Amino acid sequence: MRVVLFFVSLLLAFPVAAAEKGRSTAQGVNQQMATAQAMRGVPKGATVVDTTCKEFAVGAFTYRFQCTVHWAQ
Repeated sequence: MRVVLFFVSLLLAFPVAAAEKGRSTAQGVNQQMATAQAMRGVPKGATVVDTTCKEFAVGAFTYRFQCTVHWAQ
């Protein structure tokens, strides 16, 4: 019973209308292009919270970047 009351109190502590969150992912030949492409998916008025990029090989000496932009509104 205590566990149930604990979780109910946690739910009541958080605001009912939480901020909308999302992410946008894109690939490009360099990190700047991939980030810029991912930024195009961020809604107008949203705040960018985090940006992460990964580099991966697509050929012998060819690399691409995949960047994800996390946003909140």
